[in-house]
Amino acid sequence: MLRKFTFFATKLGLVALALFGCQSEQSEAGGIAYTIDDLTGIQLTNPPFTLGFQFNVNTSISVTGLGVFDDTQNGLIDSYPIAIFDSAGVSLISSTVNSGTTDPLINQFRYSSVAPFALSPGLYYIGALYSTGNDGLLGPGVATNFATSSEITFNQGGYAFGGTLSAPLNLVGTSPGYFGPNFTFTSASATVPEPASLTMFGLGAVGLVAGAMRRRRQTKTLV
Repeated sequence: MLRKFTFFATKLGLVALALFGCQSEQSEAGGIAYTIDDLTGIQLTNPPFTLGFQFNVNTSISVTGLGVFDDTQNGLIDSYPIAIFDSAGVSLISSTVNSGTTDPLINQFRYSSVAPFALSPGLYYIGALYSTGNDGLLGPGVATNFATSSEITFNQGGYAFGGTLSAPLNLVGTSPGYFGPNFTFTSASATVPEPASLTMFGLGAVGLVAGAMRRRRQTKTLV
């Protein structure tokens, strides 16, 4: 009877661990805040400005990178300080996207990696400081086939005057822009196994321990 239970527990353990691994992998959802088809931008003729947009986070996410539109996809002329701000305009997470091709290109944007930063559902701003007009960007209403990830809702484009990075609180309407900035993220569920997965993991551990104890007893008997 004990042998049958041990065999069953060991098998259940292996299945449970496999299911646990699959569940963890499936929960690692995420992506890019928004996508566009545009490959070229327009020149900013009256810098400096912080340009960006207001958006809502619909479900908890973890920001992993901050990006800037590379007008030519062959390197930025300038470097760009960039940040995400809370609803009051307070900077939460910031970085600098470097000139040239040092930062990796994903679609039309170059991204600077950041330590994962959690954003709970709510209202936020993202802005990049444009000190010159050397690199093209997309103004309001210019973006082609604009689409956001399901975790994000675009509200309005925005800007702030001056040569210091600040929240783009001056809003310009609902047409997509200024792009400008973008960001990458993962879903908050990517690092938190579901309760059912934890239960299965526990059963798996019990099964494997039981199997190990049985093999140990068999080894002592043979000796």
